Amino acid sequence: MWLLFRFYEEYSILPGYHTVTASYDLTHLKRGDYNLSYKLWIYRRKRYGYTGGKATTSFYAEAGHDYLVMAKFFDNKTKWGPVVTDITTKNGLEKQYYPNGKLESERNWRDSKQEGIAKWYYESGKLQAERNWKDGKQEGIANVYYESGKLEAETNFKDSKRDGIAKSYYESGKLEAETNFKDGKRDGIAKSYYESGKLQAERNWKDGKRDGIAKSYYESGKLQSERNFKDSKQEGIANVYYESGKLEAETNFKDGKRDGIAKWYYESGKLEAETNCKDGKRDGIAKSYYESGKLQSEGNFKDGNGSSKSYYENGKLKREKNWKDNKLVSKICYDEQGNKTICDVLNE
Repeated sequence: MWLLFRFYEEYSILPGYHTVTASYDLTHLKRGDYNLSYKLWIYRRKRYGYTGGKATTSFYAEAGHDYLVMAKFFDNKTKWGPVVTDITTKNGLEKQYYPNGKLESERNWRDSKQEGIAKWYYESGKLQAERNWKDGKQEGIANVYYESGKLEAETNFKDSKRDGIAKSYYESGKLEAETNFKDGKRDGIAKSYYESGKLQAERNWKDGKRDGIAKSYYESGKLQSERNFKDSKQEGIANVYYESGKLEAETNFKDGKRDGIAKWYYESGKLEAETNCKDGKRDGIAKSYYESGKLQSEGNFKDGNGSSKSYYENGKLKREKNWKDNKLVSKICYDEQGNKTICDVLNE
């Protein structure tokens, strides 16, 4: 029968590339023949190696983690022990490869800290990204590339934090988005663009939080929506527009939640729906209308709980629904003759 001895020892170590060796003392064993095998695991990344009377593996230790070194020794007669482990830091160039042997990444280490240019590659061998490190921190411009070789994104780092204008590009080379960073946080106007070059959206950030008016646009240049933010939460009136310029929806927000009357309109200007909300939940009467002006549905809610009925345009009852915490909990559907029928999910 195979016996199992497990050795556990925790190490809190610096980030970097390390080698672990687990060895064992054989002096306590009695004379005899043994069928032996052994393995060594490093929690979070597994690589196995065997050399003589030792099990050795290499692993990359990430910052902010404690690592559990676990050695398992097997034999057919007795337990092993004791186990001695030794962790040493490895300096120099680290390379990782795809399963097909192609180079995946290369980075340099000095005293457990990254140093110099680190590069990542597509499996085709084309450069995917490059970043610079100084004393274990990202510093300078970091670039990401499409497999075609075209620049996809560029970001400046200072003391491992984004700093300055970050830009991303369509593969055509046209600017897709630009955002300013200060001390690792978005700060100032952020803009995104259609590939045609037309402005798609603009948002203001302050100390990493959405602040002020955010606008989005149709590719024609017409205003699509405008919302106000305070401390990254929607505040005040939010409007959505049809490309024709007609108002599509208007909703009031308070502390990031719908509060008050929300209304939706057909492009003709006719009222499509109106719902009262309180603290983000439907509260009070909610109604929707056909473009002809006839009632389509009506419901009464309190703190997100309630019931609603919807009607065919001829006035006949179509559906009855019950809601709890703003979620649908039951429904009954009818055909135009008033008979119960299977609810059509597509038209819910």
